[in-house]
Amino acid sequence: MADEVLSDLPTVVEHKVGVAVKGPMTTEEAARSVIDWRRKKQAEDGAEPATSAPKSVEPDVTPAPQPSDSTDGNLEPEEALPIEPPRSWTKDEKERFQSLPRETQEYIASRETERDRELRRVQNEAAETRKTLDADRLSVDEAKHRYETALPTILTYLSDAYNAEFADIKTAEDIANLAKTNPLRYFQYDAQQKQLGIIYHEIEQNLKRNHDERNRKLATFQHDESKKFAAKVPEISDPEKRRVLMDSAEATLREVGFNDDEMGKLWSGEDRVSIHDHRFQLLVHDAARYREAKARVKDINGKARPIPPVQRPGAALNREAAAEASLKDLEGSISKLPSQQAMRAAAKLVVARRQNRS
Repeated sequence: MADEVLSDLPTVVEHKVGVAVKGPMTTEEAARSVIDWRRKKQAEDGAEPATSAPKSVEPDVTPAPQPSDSTDGNLEPEEALPIEPPRSWTKDEKERFQSLPRETQEYIASRETERDRELRRVQNEAAETRKTLDADRLSVDEAKHRYETALPTILTYLSDAYNAEFADIKTAEDIANLAKTNPLRYFQYDAQQKQLGIIYHEIEQNLKRNHDERNRKLATFQHDESKKFAAKVPEISDPEKRRVLMDSAEATLREVGFNDDEMGKLWSGEDRVSIHDHRFQLLVHDAARYREAKARVKDINGKARPIPPVQRPGAALNREAAAEASLKDLEGSISKLPSQQAMRAAAKLVVARRQNRS
């Protein structure tokens, strides 16, 4: 009985695809391959090509509907939904894509999808690797900083210990006598001195490396800030105006209390000024008052200049009123002066107001 059942089953035959195919085959490609193979097999055997085959023997070669074509499997190819070109393509490339045959469009869209998927995978892996490297680099920098910070302490500790052990060695003559009388102790002394020399040399190298790194960062900072300042104050590019402005700035810094040594260290980055420094606060105060004066000048621009009150003949003019009137006249003249003269007038106004307050 079993033999009869087995004899009724169709024979399964394997075949190889005759053309090279990259990647998995679609249902349509697999069906075409089976049909071509059967036709070749029947031609070799001398049989007529079969127009139909039993359902139990020949598989259904109707291609499965593609999701991108249509949701209705009964639509003809020309009625199927269009295939969207890759989003990253330019407008001209998308127009050229629409003129291609549908089979080519499907192939290109599939390859672009695979490429984008692989690109995202590689980008994610690179991002994760970069995060890991950044964390490792941070750990190494922290360990290096702790080591460099501990080196001076280690040097001091070892130096004190060695000096206590070899307290009798104070001069070069003592070292020579030690080498003659006690070579073993001399070798111990020499080894300890070499160890101290290695640590001291490493400390010097760290200091030099940190100094060079600080100078590099300072040069970059100065270059970037100079470009920003030049963008805000274009006249600084004029050598004559630059010299006048620097002289005025130097005079202002001296006036609030900075000496030449402090200004030199601030300029070279060797020193810093705190925002709580009273001299810095004076500069900010004067800058704020100058901005207020500019705003008032802008508000009264085009209006009549205020006239001092009329005094009776023979009466002495109030000193404070006269000074205030002079300052107001000076404020009104700033907006009408060229930029270089306006800066000088503004500096003069700041000095005059400070003197008037005192």
